[in-house]
Amino acid sequence: MKSHLLLLTAVALTLLSPIGAQASCSTSTISGTYGFAVQGFTLKPGDPVAKSTSYALIGTVTFNAYGTVNRAFTLDAAGQVTSVDTNAGTYTVNPNCSGSIAFDAPFGLETFSFTIVGKGAAILFLNTTTLPNFGFVQSGRMERQ
Repeated sequence: MKSHLLLLTAVALTLLSPIGAQASCSTSTISGTYGFAVQGFTLKPGDPVAKSTSYALIGTVTFNAYGTVNRAFTLDAAGQVTSVDTNAGTYTVNPNCSGSIAFDAPFGLETFSFTIVGKGAAILFLNTTTLPNFGFVQSGRMERQ
C-alpha cells in the first residue's frame, strides 16, 4: 500500500513538473516591442534569367495584446535606403506558440508565419507573401526589447 502511494506521488510530481508541461501561448505572450534585423532577396518566380535583388531591414515591431501590430523599419534594397515610419497589421497566436502576421503594405498584403521561443523572449519568422510575378525569400529573428 505504501509503495503504491509513493508511486502515485512520483507520477503526479512528474506530470506537474515544468519538464512535463506543454508550451502554451496567446497574444499576450508577445505583447510589447521587439527589435529585428533581417536580410533577404526578391526574385521573379519562373524566370531563370532574372536577377535577384538583395535587401536588408532593421526596425521594431510592436504587438499589443488584442491582435494588432505596428512596425517601423529602414530598408536597404540594392543600395537604395528607405525609412518606413509605421506600418499596421493584425496577428494571431496559436496555443502551440505558432502564429501569423498580416501587414497592410504599399504593394498589398504582406504575410508572415512565426514561432515564439523562450516564452516570448524571441520570435522566429518567415515571410510567406505571395505576389504575382514577384517573390520574397526572407526569414529572421525578433528579440524583445
